Amino acid sequence: MDTTVELKPVSPAALAAYRKHKTRIIENVVARALEQPAEVAQHGDDAERIVTAGIEFTAQVLESVIQVGDPALLDYQLSWAQDRLPHDGVSPAFVLSRFRNFADSVAEALAPAHAQEVNQWVNWLINRQQALVNAAA
Repeated sequence: MDTTVELKPVSPAALAAYRKHKTRIIENVVARALEQPAEVAQHGDDAERIVTAGIEFTAQVLESVIQVGDPALLDYQLSWAQDRLPHDGVSPAFVLSRFRNFADSVAEALAPAHAQEVNQWVNWLINRQQALVNAAA
């Protein structure tokens, strides 16, 4: 995928806000995923733990990327997820749903200006994942 894009690192204030509310964002994304039984049934009783681990990883990668302003690591994560997650019963559409929930959770947790800075990156993820979903269809 082409990673040349006009995104910038977030401001120190937006980064601090993201770090402060990251746990809340993760919890919200996980709760929303668990409300969609078709998206988590394959994980059985471990669904909450497995989804939490995945979202925590995404949140950590995002934190690194928004500091430096380079989406290459996000592209790598998407490529890995495309290859690996179907083996765990996680479809590209489920990943897309979680990214959308992530954007919504950022918007709810952060002040609007900070959310906008962070969500430019989450929206980049959403757009890339949507392209993968479309290509698979």
